[in-house]
Amino acid sequence: MPPIDLTRMSSHAINDRKNRFEVIENTIGWGQPIAMVPDREDPTATNTLTSTGVLVVRSYDNTIVTAWIANVQQASAIYHKATNGKRMPQLYWDIVNYNNNTEYWRNRVAA
Repeated sequence: MPPIDLTRMSSHAINDRKNRFEVIENTIGWGQPIAMVPDREDPTATNTLTSTGVLVVRSYDNTIVTAWIANVQQASAIYHKATNGKRMPQLYWDIVNYNNNTEYWRNRVAA
């Protein structure tokens, strides 16, 4: 899988999603790609899930179109589809739940 190349970004990513990208960079980081699947709506684009739970949408030439912190359902679906039905490893499951402050994570921390 190609690494996340922050030098190749669309104008939408640079201008419209600047704050979102800054939050990712200053909190959880970009991580390394762990799963990649074709985009459902645009077959020339790909959705890449990273090791920090970021979902990156890239165009056919690997330009970043947009990115966000994936919710549990999004991350699980991408990982499941990319790995022919495998479950996301516990480490990544915990990271995504932590990023989203889910009830699962809050209960795990409280235990």
